Amino acid sequence: MRARLTLALSLLAVALIVILALAVYALTRREMIRQLDHSLEDKVRFLRAFCRQNDGLIGFAMSKVYWERIRDRDDPEFFEYRFQNGTVIKRSASLGSTELPLLGLGGDVLEYADVALPGGRRGRCAGLSFYPDEVSGAAPAKQISLVVAHDGAHIWHALAEVRKLIIAVGCATLLVIAIVTGWIIRAGMRPLADLGGQIDAIPVGETGGRIHLSRPSTEIEPVVNRLNLLMARVENAIHNERQFTSNAAHELRNPLAGILAQLELALGDDSLPPDSRKPVELAAGIAASLQQTTANLLQLARLEAGTEKIETALLDIARFLRTAWKPFFDRAEAKDLTVRWKLSEGIGAFATSPELLRVAATNLFDNAVEYTPSGGSIDISAALDARDALEISIANTTSMLDAEEIPRMFERFWRTADTGVVSQGHSGIGLSLSRKIAEALGGTLAASPDGSARLRITIYIPLRKDPLP
Repeated sequence: MRARLTLALSLLAVALIVILALAVYALTRREMIRQLDHSLEDKVRFLRAFCRQNDGLIGFAMSKVYWERIRDRDDPEFFEYRFQNGTVIKRSASLGSTELPLLGLGGDVLEYADVALPGGRRGRCAGLSFYPDEVSGAAPAKQISLVVAHDGAHIWHALAEVRKLIIAVGCATLLVIAIVTGWIIRAGMRPLADLGGQIDAIPVGETGGRIHLSRPSTEIEPVVNRLNLLMARVENAIHNERQFTSNAAHELRNPLAGILAQLELALGDDSLPPDSRKPVELAAGIAASLQQTTANLLQLARLEAGTEKIETALLDIARFLRTAWKPFFDRAEAKDLTVRWKLSEGIGAFATSPELLRVAATNLFDNAVEYTPSGGSIDISAALDARDALEISIANTTSMLDAEEIPRMFERFWRTADTGVVSQGHSGIGLSLSRKIAEALGGTLAASPDGSARLRITIYIPLRKDPLP
């Protein structure tokens, strides 16, 4: 935006400078031509006064001094007396073979024109028709055309210098305007840049963020106030949502445990008819899934509130991951999934929270098995990078997500519109909880396409030198 404003104002400045330059040049040229025409007019009036007529003969009462002036080779005079039919009466020798145009044939009114003088020089001429002021004898007065020219090289040279000066001054002015305009726009838009930086620095979904500008302009201050009010409302809404989630999970925990206990008791009764056992098993599975969802919600609420107690211990990562995979072995076998392990030999032990990492790994494994189509594959890898940070990746085949949907996977309760599978045990909270766990451990959790029709989720946990909270 800043570049566009600078460019627009610079183009406007260029247009104004060009218009002003053309106007200055036109006025200067007109004034210089007017001065030259005024000089030509004086010469025409002066040369006309020398003309006499005596019995039909035209003569000139011109002093010897002026005749010598006319013959001056350094600054010659150009003039020509002619009759109306074009017959030359008298002309200056400096004209050579050059003929001046017939001007002012309409009467005693000066007419001006540009003319080419001997040697290819540019000049200006003026002419009029008149009758001699002194006529003697019986012959009637004869109308004479007088044309006077003057070398205009000095004028055209001066105008060329004016053009150069205007161009130089215009370019310098434009450069100064561009620099000053850019500085003014940059200074004027600095509050917007600060505002954008502060907005970008506030993590999405976090609370407590407010925008503070040291000296907001009159135009920006209402925007800042409105944004802070909006953020206060968002913070209140998030707080209420988290409070509701926590309260709901607490209230559901005991009833779900009771329901699951009763269903397990019913399944342990050998007298239960076979046709009734299947619905009870299905209900028990649903209750177990709801119980897991409730536990996830409670843990997510504790992590978001900062009340989760995190205890660290050294884990054998390879053994830990294989142990976490065991509950999903039968489901993967039932779907004929190919599971490939790539665990770095030097991964060894890593200090982290066993409980939180178990929850994250369980959710990621569950998600991969659930949404990998039958006959697909899952790749599980773990390694330590050059800084001894832990990277665990789970990549699985899937055709359920578009590239633009991947960032939304970590939104709570989000489900893709067309998963291609029937998911009975997923509430859409596992990935959100896993990402929160990664952040609580000081790391990150990210998803990205992994080739064609594959999705890779990577959890990154840095090596901690200070104890976890």
